[in-house]
Amino acid sequence: MLIKIFKNVGKGSSRGPISYLLGKDKDGKPREPAPVELNQLLTSEGSKDAVAFLIDSNHRANKYTSGVIAFRDNEKLKPKQIQEVIQDFRKTFLPGLDENNVPVLWVMHRNEGNIELHFLAPKQEATTGKAFNIAPPGRQSQKLFEDFQKLQNDKLGFKQVVPSLLKAQFDTFEKGTRKEKISSYLVEKVKANEIHNRADLLRHLQHNLKWKVSRIGEDFISVIPTGKTKPIRLKGPAFTAKADYRDMLKQASNQPTKLNPDEILKISTSLNNGVKARTNYNLKNYINPPSYKSRALNFKGKTQRNDIKNLMPKVPMAQHKVPFGEQVSDPQPSKTSSVEFSSSTHGNPSTKQEKTNLGRSGGSPSGSGGGSSGGTSSIDSQIASVKAQMNNEKNPARRAQLHTQLLALQVKKEQMLLQQHNDRLKQLNKIKP
Repeated sequence: MLIKIFKNVGKGSSRGPISYLLGKDKDGKPREPAPVELNQLLTSEGSKDAVAFLIDSNHRANKYTSGVIAFRDNEKLKPKQIQEVIQDFRKTFLPGLDENNVPVLWVMHRNEGNIELHFLAPKQEATTGKAFNIAPPGRQSQKLFEDFQKLQNDKLGFKQVVPSLLKAQFDTFEKGTRKEKISSYLVEKVKANEIHNRADLLRHLQHNLKWKVSRIGEDFISVIPTGKTKPIRLKGPAFTAKADYRDMLKQASNQPTKLNPDEILKISTSLNNGVKARTNYNLKNYINPPSYKSRALNFKGKTQRNDIKNLMPKVPMAQHKVPFGEQVSDPQPSKTSSVEFSSSTHGNPSTKQEKTNLGRSGGSPSGSGGGSSGGTSSIDSQIASVKAQMNNEKNPARRAQLHTQLLALQVKKEQMLLQQHNDRLKQLNKIKP
């Protein structure tokens, strides 16, 4: 089993990746057997429409992540095992988040003779509208995917994926040229006895691929691919003067394909540490985000950032097609209450009576600011009404419209509370101790 994140994808609408997963192959031919949308069989991953909604409503350039868990031809899975792999995937890469936070589309392909579990994840968290990345850049994220792959192979009784030293060396060609499969192409040439050493490699690059060789050192080469102007410096065992490519291939075949107990313990510890770090990050940013009091206001009561705009979808309402869960939970009580506002400023009222008056009038001596309960009671009733309609609505398109209305009402309420807070700060700053 091998897990891979696709590179140089993630921009554009949801139509492209979803059509590829559920439609014809890259050559325009129908897939046989037909793709299977696993979300229709799972209850923990959300719906295809939910994924599409979050991708299409994302105003950022990078909108989604796609990848695949591919199995060898002889690696057969039972339906229960497929379900467990997907569940372990969410526990590892989306800890603390369920399908209402980040739904993931899963589609099974079998048209190449093996099982491939393709996944499509939006780069936006549903409840906050914040950016989300299931596969962020960096060694820590890469290590988590490697650990997951090793432990899943061990759990399922499959052979470990042993990286070829030669393939790993030739992968640098892809990084420099952005051309996929060139390293695999060169490895196949080695296996076919067409390339034996560095001298053969240089001749092949020059005469067959029409690349230029700009420099040759004892342990490196510099080449300029066709259509490029800057040279790529390649350094490593495969690019030394005495490199023997056939010998490097044999080294990979001699490596063990099973994990021993010490390796399992080491990899499990590494994976648990990675999951713990992700859990803490997800809880902090998506489940228990900082309140406006501690995040969006400076000491003078002026807004430094305005993230509430991210809550609003960026596509017309008519395009929303996704149900967001069966039930809608009540929002957490706002932390920006009148009591907190009256006690979190530099300027304090000079007497107890003044504090009492400010608390009753919502921060304004004349009462013009309005208390949070009085100013938002109308919106609270509207929110409750929309939630009731969502819980009873069966039509996905209508539920999406109601969800948009709910977001707008919640944003409006937060804006009102924020404005009341700013008004109260102004009044408190006028009071001299």
